Amino acid sequence: MKKVLAVFAVLTLAVLATVPVFAQDATCDIPAPESEATVNMIGWTYPIIDHYASELESCNEVDNLEVNTQLLDSGSAHDQMRLAFGAGGEAPYGIVMVTEDDVNSYVAEGWLLPLNDLIDQYSEEYNLADIAGIEDLTVGDEIYGIPMELNTRHFYYRPDLFEQYGLEVPDTYADVVAACEVLAEEDSIDIPFTINLHAGWAWRIEFVD
Repeated sequence: MKKVLAVFAVLTLAVLATVPVFAQDATCDIPAPESEATVNMIGWTYPIIDHYASELESCNEVDNLEVNTQLLDSGSAHDQMRLAFGAGGEAPYGIVMVTEDDVNSYVAEGWLLPLNDLIDQYSEEYNLADIAGIEDLTVGDEIYGIPMELNTRHFYYRPDLFEQYGLEVPDTYADVVAACEVLAEEDSIDIPFTINLHAGWAWRIEFVD
């Protein structure tokens, strides 16, 4: 069964037993491995990830090291990972981009290796304890990824309408539903509530939230 080192955004070159540091001039500050090594990374493309992949590719200047990055759309990347991991044998990827939901799913399948030893080794040097969200990538006592970027959720409401109808700002989705029931009675308000669920995975995220 294939097992990989999962990374939720921070790119860790575990095969080299070190962590790369990128300067502003996009140079790769890691020592050359003693023998030839290849690191394959897969994820899905959007601006900040494209930037990090480009930085990671700068490690190709290091002797004895080949770095390959593959960025697809989110659905295709997930399909590729599940096909590769489920096939058994040696893992084709040393670095995978995952979400907190992926971690739970992939750990249940036995596809991921924990990063505890690497985190312990490099925690002080790279201030890993300061990174928020590591608990979201932890199953039991095992850490399977390091957050690199976190999404924010924005809730907008109309203060004038809330004041007009004597509504309090919602704290829970139950409060949202109750407020919408009041607003829906107003003929001029066709849609009292909307949420961005353009992608299938967005439903899962919003359910967890």
